[in-house]
Amino acid sequence: MSDGGARQARTVAWAAALFVALLAGAATWWPRPAERNAGPVVVVLDPVGDERRALSVWPALGRVLADGTGAPAEVVVTRSLAEFRGLAAARPDFLVCPDGVALGLDGARWLPLAAGRRPAPRNLRPRGVLVSRTGSDTTAAPWLADPATVIFGDSLSLCATGALRPGDGPASGVPTGVAWGPDPYDHGPALHALRMGAYSHAVVRQWDAERFLAQGLLESGGWSVRDLTVPVPDLVVLAARDLPAAERLARGDRLAGIGRETTDRTPAERDLAAALPAVGLAGFNLLVEPDFELVRRNFAADWPRPRP
Repeated sequence: MSDGGARQARTVAWAAALFVALLAGAATWWPRPAERNAGPVVVVLDPVGDERRALSVWPALGRVLADGTGAPAEVVVTRSLAEFRGLAAARPDFLVCPDGVALGLDGARWLPLAAGRRPAPRNLRPRGVLVSRTGSDTTAAPWLADPATVIFGDSLSLCATGALRPGDGPASGVPTGVAWGPDPYDHGPALHALRMGAYSHAVVRQWDAERFLAQGLLESGGWSVRDLTVPVPDLVVLAARDLPAAERLARGDRLAGIGRETTDRTPAERDLAAALPAVGLAGFNLLVEPDFELVRRNFAADWPRPRP
């Protein structure tokens, strides 16, 4: 090789080495985009901000939904329906909310996964019931005849609002003058207001009414209880429809095993089973799409109309 050819080869080698060094420097110093959390995003609607749920139940549920992904879940607890719907539009992986809220979400984007299960013997789906003080149960719809005497357990669950949401037409307007309890997962506050004499009627979850009667908080013979709705799912977990089917099925199976008599539970599943009593649950039952479509046919989805 001539001297000119050798010099040219050395120049090319030096240029290549310099280029590699520059690339390495750029990789070290150039700003990088923040890495996205690979774990699932779970958005929860909990309007009362219960500390036990925020610190135990919802994080434990997130850990079960993230099990096997290799990354922790990002659990976001919302306090208002508007905030929840806004975050749901950002396409998280899972939603946790009352069944009445789930009805209003886009069925093309969300699939039902599981519904909360209460401890036996109240382990079936609850109905919405009307609890009336003896002597006051003279009308089928006291929220229309005398709304100031009625408190609804909450404004979001079908247990409380199902009687106002007939499936064969649009939901009726929010009754003027009635009162609303704060917690879609516990109608105890509404029932306490009822028994203390603030109201004559309460539209509440069957399980909560039975609990108050069993504990003597509503004295025997002083109250009537009448069914208002068919059984409803209550608390529900929804999965994004674009999640792979295998992942959805695996998460549903995990949730359905929570609290059951098995010995092969993961630590995350055992933690969730221990935390669930804070929201009155013992575990979950699978909620399949045809079943939830039947709920859609039974209850209108356009609630609440302008409030609360």
